[in-house]
Amino acid sequence: MNGRALVARLKEEAATLGLGTLGVAPIAPSDHADALRRWLDRGHAATMEWMERTARDSVDLTRRFAWAKSALVAAVPYLSYAGDRTAQPGVVPHLAR
Repeated sequence: MNGRALVARLKEEAATLGLGTLGVAPIAPSDHADALRRWLDRGHAATMEWMERTARDSVDLTRRFAWAKSALVAAVPYLSYAGDRTAQPGVVPHLAR
């Protein structure tokens, strides 16, 4: 199976599982590294100290996954209910929209 056929098959399976949209992204250093660094330097991460610790790996996944060439990225719908979200069971009332 070639790469295009594999991606098509994965997208079909993702739709079957209800994942919404599935895409393939290259694993490469991000063009947004400087913007993240400025954002962190301005203190916008507030109490999320982990963002400072993981920033270098976040903008360059090749640091942690040197063997990876591509990433599968899925958009998962989490508002698949009707009515008031605060009346939903489980964690739904606590999720960001």
